[in-house]
Amino acid sequence: MIKEPYLINFEIKKNEKPGVLVPINDFELDMNIKRVFYIYGFNENIESNNRGYHAHETTKQVLINISGRVDIITKCANSEDEKIFILDKPNIGLVVPPHNFIKMEKFSKDAIFLVLCDTIFSEDIYIYETNI
Repeated sequence: MIKEPYLINFEIKKNEKPGVLVPINDFELDMNIKRVFYIYGFNENIESNNRGYHAHETTKQVLINISGRVDIITKCANSEDEKIFILDKPNIGLVVPPHNFIKMEKFSKDAIFLVLCDTIFSEDIYIYETNI
C-alpha cells in the first residue's frame, strides 16, 4: 500500500543565543539522508513559479520551505484525490513517500526550498505525470 504525504513538526530550539535553531535528525524522519538540495531565486510573478509534476519510484523526500511560501499539491499514484499543503514555516516539513506525485506552485519571491532525500539522484526513478 502506498503511504500518503503528511506534515511533520520540527522542534524549535531557543536559548540565550541569537537566532533560532531547528535541528533535523534522520531518525526523526525514519530515513537515511543521502541527498540534500535547495531551490531559490524565484520570479516576482508567483503564478509562474511552478515546479515538480513528478513522483519517485523509490525515493522518500522531506520538503521544507526555509523562507517564504509555497503550495504543494500531492496525489497518490493509486488515487485521484489531490491534497494541498501550504509550507510557510521553516519548522514544518512535508514527508512525501515514494509513488506520490507532487506539484509545487506559487513559490514566493523570497522562498528558499530545501529537500532531503533518502536516495542519490537518478533520472531512472522519476515517474512523470501531467494530470496533477
